[in-house]
Parts: sequence; structure tokens; C-alpha cells
Amino acid sequence: MYQALDDFCGLPQQSRAKCECVAPSHSGYIKTEEGPSLRETESRHEFIVSGKNTVLPDEDLPTFRNSVDNLVDDFKVLTTRLLVAIAVGLGQPSDYFLKNHTNLLNSGNDSSFRMICYSPTYSMKGGEMRFGPSSETGTFSFFISDCESGFEVKSIYSDRWSRVGYFPGGILVCAGDALARWTNQQMVSLKHRVVVPEHCPRSRHTLGFCVEPDENVEFEALDTSILNPPQEPVLCRLQKKKRGVLSAYHHLQRRFREAYAS
Repeated sequence: MYQALDDFCGLPQQSRAKCECVAPSHSGYIKTEEGPSLRETESRHEFIVSGKNTVLPDEDLPTFRNSVDNLVDDFKVLTTRLLVAIAVGLGQPSDYFLKNHTNLLNSGNDSSFRMICYSPTYSMKGGEMRFGPSSETGTFSFFISDCESGFEVKSIYSDRWSRVGYFPGGILVCAGDALARWTNQQMVSLKHRVVVPEHCPRSRHTLGFCVEPDENVEFEALDTSILNPPQEPVLCRLQKKKRGVLSAYHHLQRRFREAYAS
């Protein structure tokens, strides 16, 4: 998949433009200057696949679609296994979360497969922020990289950021807002960001599979308890308000407005 992404990034601008993300759609190729929280000095290519209507470069790269489909199928299998494991771990029927995620990457569901290529960072110093703090909107997300990505997560108890590090062949799983709601904030949606890794001038790749509940699903906290951490996080008024029932569709639209507000 990394090679397929490189092949796409190497296409002429007019060829890449055929796949550009055009509002109100949130899928397709996103030019650097259109992403939220990005500086002018940064350069990256991002391609988002969300639903069957995503335009892929079939004419210029006939093998691109097959590479995407194969990896997406693997992520769907992994998603099913994790949804079952979480449900059983929370004392719920094994299909509790499965029935709330019946349309992955289809109509009625906003899950997405994201491919990002970060260009070499010759003009940026190690530790500089590359992608601003954010959290996952959905149930959870999978991330894989081909080298040190500079991915950091923020502690729920302080302003401290910690580097996740690179594990060859590893898959990073980040809980999202939906899972936090279902578990009444017992599984926390952590803030994360990307900084420039030290001594890594080469280009880097990150692939993400972001799992969202079906749009008609309502978030309501489960009557279950997870082993409490040593220290309970202090919830502000806004966080307490977010505990109310909210549909997956309306939550995602709110997050889009927050991310892309001018």
C-alpha cells in the first residue's frame, strides 16, 4: 500500500486533481493547503476513502484500487474482532457493537480509510509540530506506519505529551469519542498529535482506518464498570454535557464544523 500511495503522489498534478476532495464530500485526495491546523511550510499528501463513491485513480493507476480494497478488507476483519472483544469485556452480548457498525464504508456510515505521506522535513527541526492536537470522532481507529511517525498522545491527567514510538509490524489503536460515550468516559478518547521525528529526513507513511458507528446509532452510556485508574480525571462542564445521548451522525458533523471552521 505504501508503494501504491507513492505512485499516486508521483502522478502529475492534473492527474491527482481528478481525485480531489470536493465539498461537501470528505473523501478523496486532499491538497496540503486544505487540511486543518497545517502550516504553509509543511507538505504532505492525504487520500481518504469513505464509501463506494470515492473517486480512485483507476485510469492512471489501475492497481491502486486493488491495493486499497485488500487492506480495507483486512481492517474490516480486525474491526469485527475488536468490536466483539470490547463487547464481551464490557459484559455485553458479543454482537452488541457489531449491530451498531453494519455499514462500514457504505451509505449510512462515515468510517474512512486514510493514507498519508509526509514529505521529507529538511527545513523543520525535530520536535516541531506537524499535525495539531485532535481526537478520534468515532469508536476507535487503527494506525500503522513504515517508520517513526512522531505520533504523540496527551495524558488525561496533565498537559504532558508522550511519544508512542515505532514498533515494526505494530498496529496502534486509539479509542474515539463514541467509545468514550458508550463507556461513560471510562475508555478515554485521547488527544494526539504528530511532531517531526528527530533524525528522520526521509518521507514517511501513515495508514489509518477510522471506525465510525452507523449514522442512526445513539450514544447512551452502558451500565457497566471498568477497573478505575489510580487517579480519576476531572471533567469540566463541557465534558459532562457531552455525556448526553447524541447520534453518531450529529456528533461527526459537529466535529467537522470544529475542525474546518474558519
